Amino acid sequence: MEVKVLDINGKDTGRKVQLSDAVFAIEPNKHAVYLDVKQYLANQRQGTHKSKERAEVAGSTRKIKKQKGTGTARAGSVKSPVFVGGGRIFGPKPRNYSFKLNKNLKRLARKSALSMKANESNLIVVEDFTFDTPSTKNFINVLKALGLDNKKSLFVLGDSNKNVYLSSRNLKSTSVVIDSELSTYTILNTNSLVLFSGNSSPDHHRAHRHSGVDFHYRAGVQVFWPVDQHDDSGGIGDRDRRSGGRCRGGCGKHPSPLERGSCKGRQ
Repeated sequence: MEVKVLDINGKDTGRKVQLSDAVFAIEPNKHAVYLDVKQYLANQRQGTHKSKERAEVAGSTRKIKKQKGTGTARAGSVKSPVFVGGGRIFGPKPRNYSFKLNKNLKRLARKSALSMKANESNLIVVEDFTFDTPSTKNFINVLKALGLDNKKSLFVLGDSNKNVYLSSRNLKSTSVVIDSELSTYTILNTNSLVLFSGNSSPDHHRAHRHSGVDFHYRAGVQVFWPVDQHDDSGGIGDRDRRSGGRCRGGCGKHPSPLERGSCKGRQ
């Protein structure tokens, strides 16, 4: 399928991008999408919930009344769950909600999510742009030109662009991520998906592979091809997944790969 390329003013540049049918025109697998989104949301849970059982509640252990002759139910400890202030029966305990999914299933889920956006005509390709300095006002102008000022949008960058990222960070309905951060949940949790088109070299973009979508350029036309094999080059996407999206430098100050450039920590 072909999609026209727009500029930051929302006008047609006259160029078209060819999207691979193996990624953007497959039959969506809804169950794979469900499992991938479920895993994403489960991973967001801290799992630190905790309530005290009767053995953990502070209180006396003496028998609060005699066994017989009171006319009421027998009772031993004031910490019994049947009393106010007592322990809780089968209360929550700290646990890990994460679960494993196969890579092929997650790859299928991402392809299905991209195909859904393409089928709904909610996929836009724009020319690469940047700002000299971070400017939320300029980014809002871009959104208005693309007709996304009142919609939830997700911009996908091939490379990290700090000025574009900082310009959008203060906008609640807009997110900017690099291609290695793209997930099924982030694709579905938006109204419009905006992809950047550029004129980078093929060798540069092979280093930015991630499971599901690969960015290659031929004769100035961007072609999106599926990646069905493991990338042994150790690209940015693979390292980010292994580190859980945290800074690998050990500084703990860069939650996003877009902000890691100046990290001086242990590599």
